[in-house]
Amino acid sequence: MGRFLNSFTVGLSDTSAELYEINPKPEAEEDALFPLLNAHAERLRDEVGGRAHWYRLDGTWFVAVVGAHDRRKTVESVNRQDLHRHGEIELDFSRDSDFKLIQRAIFDALESEIGRSDDYWFDNRRYRKRVYAENAEWSLRGFDVYPGVKLRLDAHDGLTLTLDPTLGTHSSENAG
Repeated sequence: MGRFLNSFTVGLSDTSAELYEINPKPEAEEDALFPLLNAHAERLRDEVGGRAHWYRLDGTWFVAVVGAHDRRKTVESVNRQDLHRHGEIELDFSRDSDFKLIQRAIFDALESEIGRSDDYWFDNRRYRKRVYAENAEWSLRGFDVYPGVKLRLDAHDGLTLTLDPTLGTHSSENAG
């Protein structure tokens, strides 16, 4: 059990990630860098499987893959850049960058699982991490109201998943 009644300790064995170096190094401006890094991560997800996200280590950008099914040495990516397997890193959730990588991998896996269900949908906008029932429970002043659960992953004395009830709304006028 976690810190609260609605919190659960997440048992996580040693977790490692494959690091892929971007070659040539990305030299994009800050506003163009993250879409480029996301494109590299998406390419790796398609090619080697697992959960891929950008990762910064000692000032250098990599793409880290948790749970890769294929350990290719090199993957061709966007903008004529290659992704070269740099090695493996043990992730430690007490380090902020590692925690964010683990958090993204867990939420990506949850979103994937929930996406296979016809009963729920996952709201992944700007770190919202909320799951809603597929069908509205009621309507109020032109809005359909959906019961849901807000998900939060924290690193206190270990990884803790907290579930908080929430409501989501969509305009009834935009519905089907």
